Amino acid sequence: MRSIVRTILVSGLCVLTACGTTAVAPLPPEEVLQRATDAIPSLVSAAFSLDAEVGGVLPGATVSIRAKGRLQDGGQRLSLDGALRVKGGDMPLGLEGDIVVVGERDVFVRLRSMDEGPLRDAFAGLAPGGLTGVWWRVPSTQNEDAAAPESPDPTLLRLQASVLRVTEDHGTATIDGAPTYHYAVDVDVDKLRTYLSEVARSRGEAFDAEAYEKQWASTHIAGEVWIDAETFYLRKIAWTATPRESKASGLSGTLTATFSEHNAADPILVPEDARDLPLSLPSAFPAT
Repeated sequence: MRSIVRTILVSGLCVLTACGTTAVAPLPPEEVLQRATDAIPSLVSAAFSLDAEVGGVLPGATVSIRAKGRLQDGGQRLSLDGALRVKGGDMPLGLEGDIVVVGERDVFVRLRSMDEGPLRDAFAGLAPGGLTGVWWRVPSTQNEDAAAPESPDPTLLRLQASVLRVTEDHGTATIDGAPTYHYAVDVDVDKLRTYLSEVARSRGEAFDAEAYEKQWASTHIAGEVWIDAETFYLRKIAWTATPRESKASGLSGTLTATFSEHNAADPILVPEDARDLPLSLPSAFPAT
């Protein structure tokens, strides 16, 4: 779940973040997106609010997220404070808490509350003092010696910029008092496939074509973006995902995120008093 949320947020910022300009200019939409993509490394931090409701992530269930958070180091650090609800499916869930993600290996969770249900019962024996109110470090399967991410490859940046297609130019609009470029957009699934396969190749990983076809190629993703007309930083995104065919599998739902405090958000700190979750944690989740 965290990887999906992070993927959605970081991708949005990476595609649409750029270094500043000194005046509003009547630029073509494609040039705005390209300039934004070329300046991905300039993003240091941002704050955001997130409201999402998505189906297709868990079998027969709808996942809703309401949260506020911060991104740091180009998305390598993520902090979330909010609530998650899973409705339907085999394991309904409701919880509130905080999450801190550092790179690919370190994930810290602090639960404030968890609804009664099968998942809470499964967790009951893992921590004698209870799970809530304590920072937990989630065990990772990643190699401890994994290298830090390198600077983005220019070829990948160009591919990333091409993933979005501007379907309508709405001119300018004001978000939080700032003038913005306002576009209606959709996702080119063929170019998304090319981009994701190249990302996998650059990391020395195999591209899972079957998973892509199931979750992305069968889904139509469209929405709106608002990009600051002076700084080119993303101010707001609103996405809607729908299956391309009535009986097709894939993602469905909506996501809206508003960004602020670009390069001025408070730093994300690693919890110093975190405890390691018991290694038996995966047994709490039935195999699917």
